Amino acid sequence: MREARFPATFRHPNIPRAVAAFTCEDGQFIVMDFIGGQTAQEWAISHTPSPAGLILAIEGVFDALIHLHSHRPPVIHRDVEPANIIVMADMVSILVDFGLAIVLDESEGDAGPSRGMAAYWSALQQSDWASTDTRSDQYSLAAAIYALITHRVPANSLERALGKGSLPPARSVNPAIPLNVEAALTRALSIRAEDRYPDIATFRHALIGES
Repeated sequence: MREARFPATFRHPNIPRAVAAFTCEDGQFIVMDFIGGQTAQEWAISHTPSPAGLILAIEGVFDALIHLHSHRPPVIHRDVEPANIIVMADMVSILVDFGLAIVLDESEGDAGPSRGMAAYWSALQQSDWASTDTRSDQYSLAAAIYALITHRVPANSLERALGKGSLPPARSVNPAIPLNVEAALTRALSIRAEDRYPDIATFRHALIGES
């Protein structure tokens, strides 16, 4: 029921609507908009886009996250990964799966699961509810983009923090990646939240080369 609440709350072209939720003897169900398209990973494999083309294809996810983060209190998705980004035939991208989403306001009650980490896509801060903020979604989106344009999943943030893993510069894996994209991804994938960009909009500007 909590997972259904978030999409039902927001009206945004890059977030699917949840129109109903119910329980029956077969389980719990959410009725949502049908999103016809491919996951970002499937789309990248079938279209082999340039780095700029890939970023353009998932631009709607930036808009969705900016919308969620502008809510008061902010809503953090916490599971931005290639499988949860749908690219439709008209190149509109949709952010799906709000199962780990939380509201950054303990006073609201039922803010969400205190911990929620999605393997290689989650910032270290997601191991602790109190440390999670909008920059956690920035890390996850950057990890998704890194994987999509290098075809290599970035090292787990916990392993990196413990010195058991490292993040190769994106251009060392794919030399076609522009310098500004590599720099933006490196910063957004910083282990410390304070070393990332202040918000998703600033991260997007850095990726596309805007000042």
